[in-house]
Amino acid sequence: MTTEGIPVWDIEEPDIDLGDLVLEDENDALVANRTREMKRSVHAWLCFHSGLFAEWGLTHDAVDESAILSSQRMQSEGHYRWDSAVETRRSAMHSLRTQLGDEITPSPIIFDAEGIALGYNLPGFSDIPEADLRVFNERFDGDAGCGYESWGDFCNYYRNLASYLVYDLSAVLNILEDLLPDYLPQIDQAWVERQQNRHYRQPSIQVVGVHCDRDRTVDQALSARELGRLVRVHGQITMLSPRKTQYITAAFHCSRCDDPEVQLVPQNRYDDDMLFPLPCSVQGHNGWNLLEPPESTTISIRRALLQSAQVNSSDSPAVLVEFQQELTDQITGGEEVILVGYVRSRPMNKTSKRDRNREVYLVVTGIESNSVQTDVEVLPEEREMVMEWANARSFRERLTELTRSFAPPIVGRDYVKHALILQQVGGSSLAQRSDIHVALFGDPGTGKTVMSNYSLSLSPASRYISGERATIPGMIGGQSTKSELFSSGDKKVIVPGVLASVGPGGIAVIDEAHFLDKGGKDLSNELNTALELQWVPLAFVDGGKVVTKTPVLIAANPKKGNNTKFDPLSNLTFAQQAGMKDSTMSRLDVPIVMIDNLLSEDEEEKRAIAALMNLNGDFREDNPDSEILNLRFMQCFFSIAREYSEVRMTPDIMRYMAKDQVKSRLGRSDGDSVSNRRMNSLGRLACAAAKLSFSNVVTKEHADFAIEIMSKTLMDVSPSAAEGGKTMQQSNRDEAIWNALNTFYAITDKSQFNMEDLVEGIRKHWNDVNEGDVPKRDSIVQAITGFLSTGKRHPQNGGLRKSGKTWGFDNE
Repeated sequence: MTTEGIPVWDIEEPDIDLGDLVLEDENDALVANRTREMKRSVHAWLCFHSGLFAEWGLTHDAVDESAILSSQRMQSEGHYRWDSAVETRRSAMHSLRTQLGDEITPSPIIFDAEGIALGYNLPGFSDIPEADLRVFNERFDGDAGCGYESWGDFCNYYRNLASYLVYDLSAVLNILEDLLPDYLPQIDQAWVERQQNRHYRQPSIQVVGVHCDRDRTVDQALSARELGRLVRVHGQITMLSPRKTQYITAAFHCSRCDDPEVQLVPQNRYDDDMLFPLPCSVQGHNGWNLLEPPESTTISIRRALLQSAQVNSSDSPAVLVEFQQELTDQITGGEEVILVGYVRSRPMNKTSKRDRNREVYLVVTGIESNSVQTDVEVLPEEREMVMEWANARSFRERLTELTRSFAPPIVGRDYVKHALILQQVGGSSLAQRSDIHVALFGDPGTGKTVMSNYSLSLSPASRYISGERATIPGMIGGQSTKSELFSSGDKKVIVPGVLASVGPGGIAVIDEAHFLDKGGKDLSNELNTALELQWVPLAFVDGGKVVTKTPVLIAANPKKGNNTKFDPLSNLTFAQQAGMKDSTMSRLDVPIVMIDNLLSEDEEEKRAIAALMNLNGDFREDNPDSEILNLRFMQCFFSIAREYSEVRMTPDIMRYMAKDQVKSRLGRSDGDSVSNRRMNSLGRLACAAAKLSFSNVVTKEHADFAIEIMSKTLMDVSPSAAEGGKTMQQSNRDEAIWNALNTFYAITDKSQFNMEDLVEGIRKHWNDVNEGDVPKRDSIVQAITGFLSTGKRHPQNGGLRKSGKTWGFDNE
């Protein structure tokens, strides 16, 4: 099958040839001929996708095969700009037999406007004799089939349908409603009986894949010049109504007649008011009873407000959008979406029917990107490529290439990349919590931002929030009181925040987390609940809650202290330096502190060269000499790995990992034992490692890798600091300050001191009991204050006491 000779897509409306059509009014002639031409284009699409050319080899199977080939070509040429749209747009190219299924309630029929215009699925030449093609409609009953002058003429009509879909969708839908009953029996004779069933409903129609020149912002979609036209809009669902039932044809009977006739009243799809029949013929019978389906015909609808995905002001425009039938199940409040729909207008409210100023809204015909509900969709050929690559490599070989390709401009920091790689796939779904929470506390320039952004790019379902601008409603969820989308009343609704808007396969990144307590706000309680329980109750809505089941990546710079870098010897804990609550630290699986230490000359040279290579474009995916796995491959790999959700550990592995936990708790030389929570985190990391092997069973190799990662985290390096406390270095320093203080007090004649007396005394006697440099003044003052607050006591001197600015010991 070849597509040679088919012209390229012209998105402009097709020229209309009046031909031999003669009407008294020229405008009537134009309208009538346009309708005739439009109908012939609809016929062309239905003929091809219904298998009416099967006699010449264009069977249902052949149409489905050409759909796959043309879809692959369109994807390779960049016509599919969102991964989540691939399957939907590929389905639109299939035969109607495949699209409809074989149930009483048929699946929707999908049209891909761009695919129709390109015509890659059409053979360039056909064996159909032109004589047969001219009278093709005579072969079929009813209104099925249509005559064409030649195969080229047929292809032109087929491709022109794209323009009619864009500029006159309402008329195309009316034509389809008339023609489909005659075409369905040509697909399968079973449709004759199905259409006679009283519960049968015609398939809904969806349209996707408009050309990029139909892309509009939310504000542009509100323009009057777009009325009646198809557009593509990118935005965020900020309010979503419950599902409602809309009557398309309402059936009534008289409420007082004994044997009333059923009156069918077609409804206006673009007006919420119900239309009723004329009064009953019996005088005095004024009431009507509305009959439910199947006597009436109904559809399901939901309405929402769509706002720009990047809101930059309080008056950002919002457009009302309406989802119908199957599309009502594919949307969630708070998510970022790319919608295709046609622009309509309706009265502002029930009292403004005669007002010529009307509200513009969007009737959605297709959802091209729905990142919250959809993980990365891996095509069959992509799955085959990933599996072939994985099967040819051991676990460690896979890991080496994945690490090199993860945020490639960052050289070194492999243990950080390993943690972020495991976060992408998560632990076992058999556990109460499978998500892995990672925190990167890093000095400026250590690569936090680069690695965080790369983590975000691995799934369209991921979400980002800055701690500098974070609020509880924005980060977790909140209440909104807005006008009802179907009435003039108001209601309280739950609006999910970032952590509640992440879909399968995504992560939530909280950047600049050192600002979470800025300006007196305190987000720690809600954040802790979101991390641990993965749902947060909302007191203002009875029984309301937001689910925050998502892995969280926290990135923070040093916020407090004299230095712009994290200081292990600071008087402040790592948590305090990062502006984090101690309780939040204990919710993290992998807390990592990235200190900008000087490395060996070779390592420093590697990092410098990596920075220059990035400027040189050596890490770009289109570089043929690069050894980097491209982003799409990484996305597919992690998506496949996530499919191995139920990972188990054998008894031997559990004992092996338990021994490591016992050793870490009891065998540390510094006496700083790890927490019991470490065991849960270690288990999640081991299960995630098994997923990298595309396995549901944890092996010793996976357990060792998890232990290796844990050994580099704050949880193992300084267990107390991982819980929000001091490092062993800080604790040892404070103990040394305490010893110097008591040495000074033992030899002085004074019993009352100010703070400067104590600081000077500690400095003077530091070398009497300690080695090394004297701590900074702030560290000494912080330690003295801590001794008082914790009630630390000396066997002879007792504990510190304070009255005003006067200090002393309480043994006096």
